[in-house]
This record gives sequence, C-alpha cells and structure tokens, in this order.
Amino acid sequence: MPGFKYTHPVPDREDRQKKAGLIRGDAIRLGFGALPSQGNGEEALYRESFATSFTKGLPHDDLGLVDGPAYRLFVDAINGPASKETTDFDIPLGPKLAQASFRPPGWVEMGRAEINFTCTFADGSFPQVRRWESPRAGHVYDLQGPDAGAVAMAPAPRLASVELAAEMAEVYSMALLRDVSFAEISAGVDKVGPAGASPDGVVKALTRLDWFDLSKDVPTGFPDLAGAPGKPLPSEQNRRTARLDGAGKFSAAVMFRGSTPGAKAGPYISQFLLQGSRNDPRSGQVGFGEQVIDQRVGRAPEGLDYMGDWASWRDVQMGAKVGKAQVRTSDRRFILTPRDLASYVRIDALYQAYLIAALIMQSYLGRGLSYAAGFPEGGEHPTRDGFATFGNPHLLSLVTEVATRGLKAVRRQKFNIHRRSRPERLAALIALSKGGQTGRFGPQVSTDAERAAALLAPTGLLEMIDAHNERMLANPLHPLRGRDIPKWLARNNTLLPMAFIEGSPMHPAYGAGHATVAGACVTVLKAFFQTLDEVGNPITLADAGFEEVLEPSDQGNDLTPAEYAPGALTLNGELDKLAANISIGRNMAGVHYYSDYFDSVRMGERVATGLLLEQMLTYGEPLSICFRSFDGDLVRINGDRGRPAAQLSVEGSTPQDWWRRHML
Repeated sequence: MPGFKYTHPVPDREDRQKKAGLIRGDAIRLGFGALPSQGNGEEALYRESFATSFTKGLPHDDLGLVDGPAYRLFVDAINGPASKETTDFDIPLGPKLAQASFRPPGWVEMGRAEINFTCTFADGSFPQVRRWESPRAGHVYDLQGPDAGAVAMAPAPRLASVELAAEMAEVYSMALLRDVSFAEISAGVDKVGPAGASPDGVVKALTRLDWFDLSKDVPTGFPDLAGAPGKPLPSEQNRRTARLDGAGKFSAAVMFRGSTPGAKAGPYISQFLLQGSRNDPRSGQVGFGEQVIDQRVGRAPEGLDYMGDWASWRDVQMGAKVGKAQVRTSDRRFILTPRDLASYVRIDALYQAYLIAALIMQSYLGRGLSYAAGFPEGGEHPTRDGFATFGNPHLLSLVTEVATRGLKAVRRQKFNIHRRSRPERLAALIALSKGGQTGRFGPQVSTDAERAAALLAPTGLLEMIDAHNERMLANPLHPLRGRDIPKWLARNNTLLPMAFIEGSPMHPAYGAGHATVAGACVTVLKAFFQTLDEVGNPITLADAGFEEVLEPSDQGNDLTPAEYAPGALTLNGELDKLAANISIGRNMAGVHYYSDYFDSVRMGERVATGLLLEQMLTYGEPLSICFRSFDGDLVRINGDRGRPAAQLSVEGSTPQDWWRRHML
C-alpha cells in the first residue's frame, strides 16, 4: 500500500517460522547441562529396612517396617522407562493379606489393594486409601525453562548427623509452640503455651545443640573415604550459618525464620500475607478485579494435634485417607500463630501467596513502585505501556508458569533421586529406638537411631513431646477412634505431633514443593518489579509507597501498626520473607525439615532464572532485569534484540558456578 514502509510484520511467514525454530534451538543451548543429583546414601546403607526412605502408603508391619519387595517395586515403577507397567503403577498398598479368605473389620478393597486400618472415624466407618501424588512427574519434559534434569539439590542430611538432630529439634519445637503468637516467639517470652513450652525455653533447648553454636566444630554427616567424619560440606555449612543472625548468634529473634537478612528483619509474617491493597491495607482485602481476596485464614482448634499415638501413626503410614476428619472452627483471623500458618499451607493453591503479592504490588504502581526499569515499555516510556508484554497479564501468568515448572523439577528430586522420609517417620524411629524396638530394622539403623536420640536428649524436648502426646491421646476433640499406645511407647512417645490429621502428603520430603514454587515465584516478582535501585541496593517499603508496617492484633482479628517503619524494611526482604513463611509454614505443620526449605527455594530460583533467560530470546528488543538472589548475589539477565544475545551474569561469580553452588 502506498505510503507505508512496512505493510506486514518483519519477519513474516516462512522467515518468521525459520527464526522461531532458531530461537527454540538457542533456548536449548542456554542451559548448563545435566546436573547429576546424588542422594545421601542411606537407601543403600539401610537396605535391610529402608528406614529413612519414603515408604508411606506401602505395606508396613506392626512396628512400621516396610515390606522390602514392595518398596523395590515402588522405586522401579517410579524410575523405570515409560511402559504399561509404569502407567499401571500396580504397587501393593497397605499390609499384605495373610489369608485370602480372611476379611476382618476395616478391610478396604480398591482393585487389588486390600488395606487393614486400625482407627475409625467417629461414625464407625473406616478410612479409604490415599494415592501417591504425581510419582512420575520427574520424567515429564518441558518446552519452557530448564529441564527437570538441569537443576539439582545437595544430598539431604543423614540420620545420625548433628544437622539432622538439629532439624528434628526445630520441628519438635515448632510443634510445641504451634499455638504461641509469632510476636511472642520472636520476643522469646517466658510464657508457657498450651503444649507446655515457652519460646524462651525452646531457645535454651536449641542452644544446647552444637549445630547452633559456630564456636564449636561439628563433623559432616558424610564420612570421608577412610570412613571418618570430616569437615561439613559447603551445603551443610551454608544451612548452618543461615539460621543465625548477622553476628553469628542464635536467638529467639531469628528462630524459625528464613535464611536471608530480609527474612529475619521486622515482624515474622511478611506484609504480603497480611496487608490489603494500597487503598485500604489495614482491611487485609486485596483487589482482584471487581472481587476481593481476604487475607484472613480459617482456624484450627488451639492445642489439637494428630498422630501422637501408634495406631493412627501406623494407619497414616499405610496410606489411610483421614484428611476429611481434620477439625476446623468457623473463625477466621489474620495469621497470628504457627498453627494459623500451617492451616494456610495445608490447602493453598500453591502459587496463591505470590499471585496475591503480585496484586498488592500492582496496586502500588505509579505510587513509588514500578515494573523493571529495563523493560522496553511502561515505566517512563512516553508512548508505550505494557499489557500483553511487560504488564499485568504477563506478570500474573508468569507467576503461575514458573510454579508448574518448579513442581516438575522438584518431583524429580523427590521421587527419582532422594526419596527422603518425612519428619513423622524419623520421629517414630527415635521412639522405636528409645523403646528398644529397632532390632528388626538392622544393626546400622539401631546404632544411628540411638545416636539421633542421644543427640536430642540434652535439649529436654523429647520429654515435653511425650507429655504433649499424652494430653492429645485424651483430647475429646480428636475425631479418630481406636487409637492406642503400646507398652514399649509409654514414656518414650516421641512421635511428632502433627498439625495435619493425614500427616505429610503422599510424596517424599526433599525437595519441598511449596518451597520450590516459593523460590521460583518470588524470583519472578523480584525481577519483574523494580526491587533494586540503580546501584543494586534493595529499595525500602517506603520507597515503594507503603505507609505502614502492620501485624495482627493480640487476637488476630485486626491489623495494627508494628514498631517498624516502612523505611526500615525492604521490598526484597519482604518477598524473601514471604517465600520463607510459606516454606517454613510446612515445617510448622510437621511435614518438612529446614533443609527442605533452604535447598528447594534455591533450586526454584534457578528454575525461574532459566525461564526468564529463555524469554529474553523472544522479545526482539533490548531489555534487562536484575534481582538479589536468596544468597545475596546481584543477578542480571540481559537481552539484546533477541537471538542469540540472552546473557546471565552474577556479581562475584560465574553463571556456571552460581547455577551449581547450592548443590555442592
């Protein structure tokens, strides 16, 4: 048409198809190659019993010892190539039937699966059986972001290690303080809560462990070639120092907090889990189009925990589907206690917290906060605004996009590599050891479980757990009937009191799905918004337009001003805190360890970084983004008119070293 220089987009038709193919090839070459993850070796070490492997849902005997052939079938079905056998996933569920004609009360038939449970619901009915959750997702390929085999995690801590004893002490402590407010926990008050423990008492208990005292050398959980313990691995040392404050000390102020300075600053709960949109932050109402999202959460009864008896613990290990019996109240309030946070992460939509955070941040656009300065539209651009690209729909879809990528990557780590048992299993091993019942599990397990119990003994936490479980056995609110305590468990009941009646999900502990998604989604938020100034320093909440720092009132019914000014906290820090809150909230429920959080958020960070790096190939215009990583690195991702100029740079490190650092 006369007068137009270009009548069609350039390139177009066959030229565009050719370029699209070249970009896909470039995306493949952006990666850093396959990363061979390594388990911690316990599956082979304890091959007589698989005592620290994830065996939930499989047949177990009266002491919780898994059926070995069933576990081997389980692993083969997870790891084998795609076939009819792996698709069928025909794995025995629950205890094996001794006589085919015998059907005692409680047998539940599901095809070839026959399950005998001990506990019943209040109406006398028996539970059905749970199923494993996406056990072969680690085999799935993706067309965006790093392949699941291109990200990895360090070996998980081992049973007899000083680190795992500290992790179990933390999980026990969280259970004992489940109904104490976060404000009281962070202040370290000497006030005993419903479970018989005070924050001050818990701090003193934890500081009796060498792991929390950097002045003391601790051995690695992994022997050297001569069989002797050596210095901690980098991953172990990083997880150790991350628990402490800036002076290298452990205190109530940093107890149960995340690994970054921002996660340790200000109120325990991130502002993104409390505040509403900018027009009315104290309401806790977040605008979502013409609808609103209420930041308050449904509550569970104070003091009611589960799985503190052997019958329900064993039923749950065999896959009893008891989740519908979880007791809840009709009340709602802002997140005030660890139990409230555990309730949030039991049934959240996984990327939910980050979608809400994105909506809150978008309400501050143009009032101090902006999208990344390196975007080619929006911000200060005089004529171009963002929408389909670099705007609202782009951001909200990207938060969900990295979530599903992270879940597939972490499923590969969970099922295909590490197969780490949940804290509920390790607590039972400690109880079995104290009750003299580990003989069936093999001599190495007996020795190592005894050492784990001995490492925990000086804290005094095991006695407090025993007393709390005794109270729970008599609690009239408990919805299951037929619970018992065998003689060997009496006065040795170190079973972990669980916030969820069903215990952990039907997949292994390491890595953590919530934490991987947290790392990925928070990285997108850091990169998409201008969270740093021109020299790489985090901007404050005040810079972003926040007028107050809020925290729940004493009863959690309202939000009130905290003692911190918005200028004292950073946007980056509150996002790091959000990732930590959601991830460690799962620890507070009893279903994860600290290392699950620490290593998983960093792997999620790599998933998001890889996806953002690939997207740089697609825009055809120069742009850049940057963010501070969970380890404080300044990470930059640059694109210059599409292929092949996408580039990752990390201040003080090479991209290759940074990509692998957390798994060493």
